[in-house]
Amino acid sequence: MAITNIVLNLLLKKNNPIYTLSFSVFLITLFNPISIENVGLILSVFGTMGIVLLSNDLNLFLGQYVKNKILLETISVTLSAQIFLMPIMAYYFNTISFISFFSNLIIVPIAEGLSVIGLISFGISLFSISLAKLLAVVPYLIVKYIIISTKICSRFSFLNLVIPTPKIWMLVIFYIFLFFEWKIYKLKYEIVDMSYEIKCVNYIKNRFYIVALVIVIISFIITKIPKTYDTLTAIDVGQGDSFLITTSARKHILIDGGGSENGTYDVGKNVLLPYLLDNWITKLDAIFVSHAHADHIEGVYTLIENLDVKQVFISTYNKDNEYIIYLKELCAKHHVDIIEVFEEDTIVIDDIKIKVLYPNKDTCDRNENNLSMLLKVFIKDTTILFTGDLEKDIEAKVDFDVTANILKVAHHGSKTSTTSEFLAKVKPQISIISVAKDNSFGHPNLEVVERLKKISKVLMTKDLGEITLKIYEKNVIEILGHVKNE
Repeated sequence: MAITNIVLNLLLKKNNPIYTLSFSVFLITLFNPISIENVGLILSVFGTMGIVLLSNDLNLFLGQYVKNKILLETISVTLSAQIFLMPIMAYYFNTISFISFFSNLIIVPIAEGLSVIGLISFGISLFSISLAKLLAVVPYLIVKYIIISTKICSRFSFLNLVIPTPKIWMLVIFYIFLFFEWKIYKLKYEIVDMSYEIKCVNYIKNRFYIVALVIVIISFIITKIPKTYDTLTAIDVGQGDSFLITTSARKHILIDGGGSENGTYDVGKNVLLPYLLDNWITKLDAIFVSHAHADHIEGVYTLIENLDVKQVFISTYNKDNEYIIYLKELCAKHHVDIIEVFEEDTIVIDDIKIKVLYPNKDTCDRNENNLSMLLKVFIKDTTILFTGDLEKDIEAKVDFDVTANILKVAHHGSKTSTTSEFLAKVKPQISIISVAKDNSFGHPNLEVVERLKKISKVLMTKDLGEITLKIYEKNVIEILGHVKNE
């Protein structure tokens, strides 16, 4: 963008910065069309656009209160970029950051020379690498300063507001609103005797605001209208489990939160939280943690830290596990109720009844999988059996009613679970396996899948990604994007 601006200033008598910005983006996407989807490019464009359009006007306005020119310039540039970037940050990162304004105040003044020195270093490198390296120490130190400053500021996480992903029409309304306010400011304070034009802009603006308000009210009303169905969603968290139940009155129940058995990839931060925020879910009425394994519990930590979670249910026999100890610490810190349950406990949330079938009072097993909660969920006329990672030796001991229309297959379809005898007791119409494609465990086991296919329709996240079932009265189940089963 800087190079394009310099070239156009040399070639043209009068250079419009918006044209320069547009031409820069055109050149970038001409050489690399995929870059149009690059978040870094989008942030750069909107940040620059904010500075070009608003900084001079903010400078004039804030000049009444801020007398120091350097500070005034820094505040104007920072604020104009922040105003334009706020909706984009909310859309891509579900965050409105209040600390970023202050961090930019300490970064922008020193960062302004970074591009200039960097370009000079590059130019010199064409003739002398040694001399260029010597000069490049300056931008290197500036970059280090920026990174350290950013890391320090990022520790003030309480100044970041986590919000649902705004819809595209919301972004459009925001920028149109911004345009009208900026246009009227320009007409009032920069152009003399333009009362007619001001009246015209005001007339259009007022009509636009009325339409926008109507859209917002209608959208709000739609979100409050009870639905005729409940939904069960298998969230694609890779090699793990996470299931979301949403009632007709829009109560939200999560069973497990996924996680990573191996590696440092944060499923909660990178998959589960964005998924919920994309669907405008900021409150969870209950979270059930089937058992204390990373691929079932780690994502729950992120949700407790960022969302409004009312209560967390755990098996009473997991309480000494390190994952559960940390979960309890988080719940205490964020004032979330944590409740231990076992056999015969029943939890009712809205029109959903959740019955705990296992573990019982006599449970004693060193295998963490066999401490998984066995939950039977009643939704309208449909029943769902959640099995965690229970293995075949526990399945063989089942002597209570486990019949269910939908089965959450245990242990990601592993051969250690889902015996023919157990399936004969469950008799599922639909079986769901939450499993990652090409995982290192070899899940699901082909014999288990074939066994399931003989008696039910098998759905796997590795093939379908997110799996959503709409559950109506009389056990009518609609599999979104697939077939309708009764």
